[in-house]
Amino acid sequence: MPVPRHWDPGNLIASNALDLVSMGFAL
Repeated sequence: MPVPRHWDPGNLIASNALDLVSMGFAL
């Protein structure tokens, strides 16, 4: 996963939350 030039904690948390939800549905 490429690191964005401008590190946005809010966006990072949102992306991680979406990943967790996706993994939850995949299980």
